[in-house]
Amino acid sequence: MNQHMTMMDYILLQPETMQEIFDNRQESLKDFLAFYQQVQPDHVYIIASGSSYNASCAASVYMSRAMDVDVTVHCPSQVPAIRAARPMIMAVSQGGESTNTIAAINALKQYPLIAVTGKEQCTINTMCDRRLPIGCRVETVGPKTMGYTATIYTFSLLALEAGFLSGKMDADTYAAHVEMFSRVPEDCRENIARTDAFTMKHLAAFSKMQKMAFVGKGVGGEMAKEGALKVLETLLVPAIHYEYEEYLHGPLCAIDDSMAGFYMIAEDGDKERMLKVAQAHQEMNGCAYIITGDEAIRGEHVLNLVTSGDDATVPFEVILLPQFISSEVPVNLGTVNKGMAQFRKFDDLVKMKAKR
Repeated sequence: MNQHMTMMDYILLQPETMQEIFDNRQESLKDFLAFYQQVQPDHVYIIASGSSYNASCAASVYMSRAMDVDVTVHCPSQVPAIRAARPMIMAVSQGGESTNTIAAINALKQYPLIAVTGKEQCTINTMCDRRLPIGCRVETVGPKTMGYTATIYTFSLLALEAGFLSGKMDADTYAAHVEMFSRVPEDCRENIARTDAFTMKHLAAFSKMQKMAFVGKGVGGEMAKEGALKVLETLLVPAIHYEYEEYLHGPLCAIDDSMAGFYMIAEDGDKERMLKVAQAHQEMNGCAYIITGDEAIRGEHVLNLVTSGDDATVPFEVILLPQFISSEVPVNLGTVNKGMAQFRKFDDLVKMKAKR
């Protein structure tokens, strides 16, 4: 790995990275699981910002389900009041140098703390009781993709193991979920191929977009959050994200001739309603796109993906299209790294990273 890696290089490394995380999970999670048994938390508080925050929000849904404890995610600038009897704090930062996360750790240092980082040598690791490796290389490009999915995958596997170890998950469910997560890397390879073809087909249209709306439900709503962040920091155009029901209560009024929409279709009772909204958007301006695992839904603007049918794997499926758009449109427009140049100016001004 070197400084010349591109955003697309990291996107394409995601299946390989997740396979390594899965294969090495027993060793890499050993310290965390021992600490988890020691603390026996009744509430897990995750502190994170940027893509790490979005990844933690997406992962928290399955974590809470598998471990049967409350899992909440907080921005470092809004340190939560700790009311749990047996809290555990997880501080997430891929590079381990986020200044606001460092400040939050200082404010919470009296509680059991775990650093979740992608680097062995970093400031945050020195401040916490334990370190949990994210399981991927630190990305040398600004917008994070591989680290995002690696964080969710690592959190999902630790929740699976902790849930089984603590007796919150029975053996049959555990075995079924191990099998489900074992398929994620290979399914991701297939979905990367499908998403690549879809992106190239629509690249001209994607390159003309002036503003975008990302809409999802449940875990898909968390994917919408990361999708909007990715295009904001790379295409440098306005992007909004909403949970589906909230999108209906006002934001869809902003649909006009230049508002593109990306609809991450949920497989539940709201599926038909979501499809109707996407279709209405398409009829208004021809710029609505559907992401789905339902092969029966077809169309020029429909991206069909391989899915497990379980919300736990949604993050590794639907996030690929925003990632591809964020990588390929700047290449097409000749604006690669324009957003990162602006980030560095503001970092020099307000010091978002302890080291760079």
